[in-house]
Amino acid sequence: MLFEKARWPLNGVAKYLNVRVSANGRSCMIECLFDTGAHSCVFPNTVERMLFPDAADGKIVMLEGINGKVPVVVHHVQIDVYAHDSYEVLLTAENVSCYFARDEEYGMALLGVSGFMDRFCWKLDYPNGIITALPGK
Repeated sequence: MLFEKARWPLNGVAKYLNVRVSANGRSCMIECLFDTGAHSCVFPNTVERMLFPDAADGKIVMLEGINGKVPVVVHHVQIDVYAHDSYEVLLTAENVSCYFARDEEYGMALLGVSGFMDRFCWKLDYPNGIITALPGK
């Protein structure tokens, strides 16, 4: 991991991190909101259909957040986070348990605490609008 470069702006459009989500030999690129208020990582069902096209419905649970309840299923994926200005992978989190929305209307992609943020040390510099990943846990 390239911790000396692992910093991202947190203002405007740049508050989204570019990530690659991978599973089963498939991957997709998506912009994700770094959400310290989200318990877990959550992705729209379009990502699930790309990564798990043959998946059975699985056990649907209800995930409750600020926008109400959303039906979701759980899959394990790898998350690679790119530099904000290139396709250089700066962080990788393997075997992350993520929720995939079953609601067609749900379009948000969130990087949450459990399984992603809790694997790294983070420095949130709010006055300057920068987030930095640091070595160690």
